[in-house]
Amino acid sequence: MTATAQKNPLTSGLLLAAVGPIAFSGKAIIVKLAYRHGINAVTLLMLRMLFAFPLFLAMTLWAGRGQAALTP
Repeated sequence: MTATAQKNPLTSGLLLAAVGPIAFSGKAIIVKLAYRHGINAVTLLMLRMLFAFPLFLAMTLWAGRGQAALTP
């Protein structure tokens, strides 16, 4: 993010609100192109999860920083 986006939460929110629908729509286009090239649904789902895993891992680490450890 830019320095301006970090200072102004409205700018960050508008940026995320603009990028989210574009990424969501782009996913459908990529899936349609993958089916055209003969990739089956299971392989496509596996690739989707593999690409999403680092993002979810980073979000987990970022959200858990400075928090107390979970107890049983």
